[in-house]
Amino acid sequence: MRLHKGSTGHRTGGTIFVVGMICMTVSAIPLGLLKAQTLNALVGALTCYLVASGWVAGYRNRIPDARIVTAALGLVALAVGALLVKFGIDALNSPSHLKDGEDASGYFFFGAIAVLSAALDLRLVISGIGTKHRIARHLWRMNLAMAIGIISVTPRLNRLAGHPIQSDALLVAPTLLVVIFMAFWLWRVLASRRGGRVMLNTNHSYL
Repeated sequence: MRLHKGSTGHRTGGTIFVVGMICMTVSAIPLGLLKAQTLNALVGALTCYLVASGWVAGYRNRIPDARIVTAALGLVALAVGALLVKFGIDALNSPSHLKDGEDASGYFFFGAIAVLSAALDLRLVISGIGTKHRIARHLWRMNLAMAIGIISVTPRLNRLAGHPIQSDALLVAPTLLVVIFMAFWLWRVLASRRGGRVMLNTNHSYL
């Protein structure tokens, strides 16, 4: 948050984040399938999509045929969303109201995120996007991916460490902080009349 947007340090940190998140989420997909943890596998795919589409938004000016890439990613999001909604319905209709150990709420929640993201991709492909909204797109997708990653990893790390943190509120706090920072920066970006001062030097195409 302290790095100047568009600076070399920010771009380097962003690249490390993107590579790390994609490696983590891509490995989570087969692991989730092998363990019959369907929700974890699909959320891994959704998180990978969010990171990839957020990265494309940041580097949009440097990517040839960026709209085609965005359309392809949107189709991925739509497919993931359709599967999440389908499995949510399966959970509702099952005698236990569960699908692979998870109730319908998780499937529908992440399914809604995937479908909404795909709809925004379609809007971008059809109508294009201005600088301010491109930056907002980059911000919320990267931060949401980070929040999902944190909320997924934190309970596991706590369990591996022998449950040193007993409070659920403390476990959720890092994710909540990310969401708060995301809301703050989205407000600054979208409310700014002079986006360049708040967001970045427009000579850079990456936040």
